[in-house]
Amino acid sequence: MPTAWVSRYLARVGWAYVVYHVFMIAVLVALAIYDLGVKYVKSLGWAEVLTFVMLPPFIPGLLVCGGMHDRCDTLSGRGMQIVLFLGGVAWYLVGWWVLASLVVSRIRQRL
Repeated sequence: MPTAWVSRYLARVGWAYVVYHVFMIAVLVALAIYDLGVKYVKSLGWAEVLTFVMLPPFIPGLLVCGGMHDRCDTLSGRGMQIVLFLGGVAWYLVGWWVLASLVVSRIRQRL
C-alpha cells in the first residue's frame, strides 16, 4: 500500500527536521550568548525569539551563493536558492505536521 509507505517516509523526514530544528536553535542561542553576552540574550523580546525559531528552515537557502550577503548573480544560483528555500519551508511544515500528529495522538490516547 503506497500511502502507508509515504506516511512512514514523511514521518521519518519530519522527525529528522525536528532534530535539525532543535539542534540549530541550540547552536543559534549558543552563538548569541557567546557573541552578545548573557545580559543581552536575557532581554530578547518576542520578535527576536520568533526570529530564532523561524530561521532554521531558511538556513539551507541562505548558505547557497553567499548567504545573507546575496552574492548570487547567476540565474542557476538564484534558482538553486529558491529551490532550497522552498525545500526548507516544506521540510519545516512536515516537521510541524509530525509534532502536531504526535500531540493529537497523545490526546486521543488519554481520552
